[in-house]
Formats: sequence, C-alpha cells, structure tokens
Amino acid sequence: MTAVRWSVRLPPILLGAGLGIVGMVAAGLLLYGGPGFLPALVVVLAAQLGALAAGLFYGNIGKGGATREAVRGGWFLVLVALALAALFSGAWEVWGGFGVTGVSQGVGLALLVVFPLFSGGTVIARLTRVAGARGTWDPPGTWALLGGAMGVAALGLFLFPLLRSTTSILLLALVAVSLAALIQDRSLLMGAWIEEEADSQEGGRPGQGMDGRVERWRGASMAGQRWVLTGGDRIHLVTTPRGEPVLGLDRAMTTFLGERASRGGRVLFLGAGRVPLLSALLDPAPGGDGWAVQVMTRWAPQLRRLCDELQEPGFQGITCLDLEVCRVLMGSPAHLPPGSWDLIVLDTLSMAWAPRTFRLPTGALTRLREGLTEGGLLLMGPLQDGGSSGSLLTELQHLSRHFPCLSLYLTGRTVSDAPPSVPEGRVEQWQRLLVESGARTAFLAASQDVGRPFPDQVGDYLRVRMSGNAASPSPANLRRSET
Repeated sequence: MTAVRWSVRLPPILLGAGLGIVGMVAAGLLLYGGPGFLPALVVVLAAQLGALAAGLFYGNIGKGGATREAVRGGWFLVLVALALAALFSGAWEVWGGFGVTGVSQGVGLALLVVFPLFSGGTVIARLTRVAGARGTWDPPGTWALLGGAMGVAALGLFLFPLLRSTTSILLLALVAVSLAALIQDRSLLMGAWIEEEADSQEGGRPGQGMDGRVERWRGASMAGQRWVLTGGDRIHLVTTPRGEPVLGLDRAMTTFLGERASRGGRVLFLGAGRVPLLSALLDPAPGGDGWAVQVMTRWAPQLRRLCDELQEPGFQGITCLDLEVCRVLMGSPAHLPPGSWDLIVLDTLSMAWAPRTFRLPTGALTRLREGLTEGGLLLMGPLQDGGSSGSLLTELQHLSRHFPCLSLYLTGRTVSDAPPSVPEGRVEQWQRLLVESGARTAFLAASQDVGRPFPDQVGDYLRVRMSGNAASPSPANLRRSET
C-alpha cells in the first residue's frame, strides 16, 4: 500500500479509535456506581448513536464540506471535544464522581458522549465528501469503524490494565487524534479536490457520470484554482478563473495569437478545448472593434455555465452552439459558410480521445480553408509527433497543397507538460490531454496571407515550415526542434 493511501486511511482509523475509547470510558464512568444499570446503559448508547448520526448529518449538509478549511475546522472541533472530555474525567476522578448525581451525569453525558461523537461524525462526513471530490471514494467511514473496533479492543486488553486512569486514557486518545489531524492536513496539501457545483447530476457524485459538467478544482499546492469542463469520461477544457490557459500548448498558441491578432473580426472555435486562447483577443488593438466569438461544441450548455463563472467579462459574450465538430466538418455547408471567419481554431481532441489518433475527415481541410476570409488564419492542436503516431511531418505534408503559408510548431523537448495538481479520480482523464511519453506536442498554423510570415519560435515551440518560403520542412528547424 502506498504512503498516499496510508495518509488517507490512517486519519479516520485513528479518529475511530479515539471515538471508541471515549465511548467506552463514558460508559464506564457514567454507569459505574449509578442506579439502574440497564436504563442508564440505554441512555448512554442512545446518546452515542444519536450524536454520531447528528454529526454525520451535519457534516453532509454543511457548506464547504469538501474544502480543506472545512475539514480542518472539523478536526479542531474533535480536539476541543476530547480535551474537554479529558478535563471532565480528571475532575470526576479527583472529586469522586461529584456524588454521582443526575446533574453530574448529565454534564458527563454531554462532554463525554454527545460532543465528541457529534464532532467525530462531522469529520467522517466531511472526509467522505473530500474522498468523493477527489474521485477516489475510498470510504473514510469504513476505516473509522475499523479504528473504533481497534480502539475498544486496545482499551480493554492493554490500556486500562496498564494505565488504570480514564484521564490518562483520554489524553492518549487526544494525542492519537491530534496525530490524525496532522496527517490529514498533510494529505490535503498533497493533492487537489473537486468542489461540488450547482449543476451536479441529481443523485450523482463528483467524478462520476458521462454527461458534461463544470468543476472547480482546488488544492493548497496549486497557485489559485482551476475551472474544468468534463464530459464523456474525459476533460475538455482547463482554465484559470480569469480564463487564462493552463496547458503549455494553450499558452504557446495564445502567445502566437497575441503576436498576430488584428483589430477584430470573427473567430470560430470548433470544440471547447482551445477556448482559453480567447484571452489573447480580449483586449483589441486601439481603434479595433473587438472579436465576435462563436463556439461549436457538444458541450455548449456546460461551456456557457463555465464562461458565466469566469472573472473576465469577455468570455460571457461568446455564442455557443450545440453541434458535434465532426458534423460541422462533414455536414451542412451552412455551418461553415465560405469566407465567414477571420480565425478558426480547431480542437483536435473534440474528434478523438487522444492527439495520437487524430485524423481529419475527408474534405474537412477544404471546408476549413473556404470558411476563412482572404487573410484568415487556421490553428489546429494538439498534435503528436513521434510515439505510436509516427512522424507528424510526413503525415501532414500533403496539407501544404491547401495553404500557401503552413507551419508546424513542435516542442523543443520530448517531455509532456508538467500537470498542475489533479484530483486522483481525474488523473487518467488528464493523461488523455497529453501526448505519449517520449513524443512531442505540436500545433499547426495555416494561412493564405503570405505577406505576414509566422514567427520562428513561440515559447518552447519551434517552427517547421511546410509551405510558403520552403517547400519542405526546414532542416535547421528540424535540428533545433530535436534538441
């Protein structure tokens, strides 16, 4: 079992052990010497189960249950409850049970039973929500019950015969739960989780379902947070709260657009994945009219929801059409009327599960070319060079017949983007955004405007000319891209 698994499972085990010990100590103190053993036992057990149930209910309905702050608050409440229980136990031992009156037993029931079990149930519920938000569903309640059984057994077989003091036993439980809280806090620092959103499926859980949904990823190790659009068991879009790109490919393409952006025009995004590139067009050049933005994607309702959440007002004015990208490229010409777009951005992942399997439908490139204005620009990405897909240069060489200015931009290294913190249940889907290990990420830029040459380098991406000034890939650029 990995250290990460233990860091997730050990806290509820220790919490359950502490709660089990407190429950046993409470029963022993409150029942010993008290009148009516059976009625008193019923009261104690009913209070324990009722308090635990109330804590579980409160932890499930409380706001922010899947946040690190909410979990830390729950652990603090448990530690306060155990500290008060230990203080009461010490006073009970010193003053001989306060005469074993109804008042003293009532106070003991509150401090030894109700408060600890309620706060413990709250933590278990919040840990369950965190597990679901991470997409793991490693059930904390199961481990807490196991820990409770271990705590009860340890108390009867070892702790009480050895210590002979309920106060010492409760202080030991306090130490164990404090250790659990520290481990839990470090566990939350190690990863990210998915905050539950208003558009979650009814009866569903974060990380489940094939329908599209908008998620907010948060984690202490991340710089800020991430808005993510998921659907069909994969990730479609990742962006910052301001709509800025997160993936290295998107950052490079945004830089490319920022250097070539005109004063305005019409832009079409085919697929939702490359929408963060819009951040390069939000501030038009002086005297410009801005950009009219249209997105065609299967996940149009979810994209509208995500754009409404972004802090940049420019994203809220885009037009989203609920259309399959393949249908747009192969269907009615009304979707791509000739000479309509100054910029077309094609998200290749909208047509395949991974960039290594990308293929354009027959006739699609001709329709894309005809859909551009005379000086229009076409961007396509992500693409993969190497790995199981072979040489991308060989595969795309025939595209030079369609555009007089065509260039491929390849990363200058053979490693994939280092991902941000990703919830455990989203790691596999995140990998589908990236190329194979050892392959290189690429994007394609094409235009009919030979008067505006493309830059030779964009960030870590180096240009390989496929048409225009060179009829074949530039040997110099090939050598540079392989370094």
